[in-house]
Order: sequence, then structure tokens, then C-alpha cells
Amino acid sequence: MTEPQIEFVRRNDSLKPTRVGVFSSSFNPPTKAHIAMCAKACQVFELQEIVLILTKVNADKELVGATLEQRKEMMLAVTREEMFPDWNEHNNSDMPHISVALCTHPRFIDVLTALKTWFFPPTQLHFIMGEDTLVRLFGATYYDNLEHAMKFFFSSADVIVFNRGSSTLEQLPEGADPFSTQIHKVLTDDHLQLETSSSRVRTCVKLGEMDSARELVHKSTWDFLEATNLYR
Repeated sequence: MTEPQIEFVRRNDSLKPTRVGVFSSSFNPPTKAHIAMCAKACQVFELQEIVLILTKVNADKELVGATLEQRKEMMLAVTREEMFPDWNEHNNSDMPHISVALCTHPRFIDVLTALKTWFFPPTQLHFIMGEDTLVRLFGATYYDNLEHAMKFFFSSADVIVFNRGSSTLEQLPEGADPFSTQIHKVLTDDHLQLETSSSRVRTCVKLGEMDSARELVHKSTWDFLEATNLYR
């Protein structure tokens, strides 16, 4: 098996961050929930860079909807001003940078393996995800040995996890207890963040519910969807 590799399609090479957020998703399309989680994680955990990562293959299903090139274009369209509209009003630190990258392999341990060729101690990596994604991180079906895989992952990274729906994140997935101190919980009551998903956006567009779809994504993404007639 080939080693996982990361290809950065946008990054400021002069950056020397010590705290980096990693958000790996299908971005089919990017939603306000994706952006809100990244922004909140940066604010709470003082992250200096966010790396948006699109994996070229999916661990669970075939690629449907937007092509890889279309997803990459939508990710590149996300601006710092969209992700952090009020940053300068509430923070004394510089606005975090947004990098965009593609990874050859789908699992989080693969993404981490590839990132470790770019980021070295003392830089800390923090994987940002929703509660449903945390369950997949600990999914035994993805590994030959779950315990070994998680020990490798948490030896080099932490997790910042956001609740979905009415959950309060009290119950961690099976196998997560030994790493509980490295799983940082963020609770939100923002209904858009709790209820928004890429699949909901696609469904709204397909049904012609354009006003509803527009509410779930930022302007850069909506402009792309309109220009390409994607998901219709």
C-alpha cells in the first residue's frame, strides 16, 4: 500500500503555526455548519491555521454529486472574511489562515500520517469534527486493530468535537474513554450548525427550495452552485 500524501492547493509557506486545526470533510458542498465549527474552534482553542482537507476517495461510499475539482473550487472560494466575519472585533490575535489540501487516503489516521510530513513538533494538530464523525473515527471496521490505530492517532493529535441535534456529548463512542482527555467537547445551541448538512443542501436544491438552500451555505458557495447548476 502506498503511503498517504497531502497536496496543498493553497497555503502561505511563510506560516509557522504552533496550533493547527484540521477539518477533513467531503465538502459536497461546504456549509455554514462546516465554517462555524472551524471558526468556533479557532476562537476557543486559539488556533492559528485551519487546514480544510478533501480526501480523493471515500472510506464508505462512491463519489456522488460534485466532482473533486468542483469541491476543491468551493473550498478555495471560502475566505477568511466569511469564516471569521467578526474576528477583529472580539480577538486581539491575528485572524487565522485558511489552507486547502487534498489527501490521497480517506481515514483520519491516513490524513494524520500525511500531515506529519508537513507539521513537526512543537506544532499541535487538532482535528475538528461533529459528533457523528467522532463515532466514525472510532469505528472498528476501518482498522485491523482499533486500539493500536487510536494510540497512533492520539499520540500526535487531539480532537475538538461539536454536538449534533439535542446531544450534550455525555457519552463517548466505544473505545474512546482512554483518550477522553484529548477529546475536547464544544456544545452549541446554534440551530443552523445543529441541523445543517451537505445532504440537506443538495436535497433542497434538487427540490427547488432555493431560499432554504441559500440559508445553509455562505455566499461564495451559493454563487458557485448557481453558476454551475450543481445538484439540480
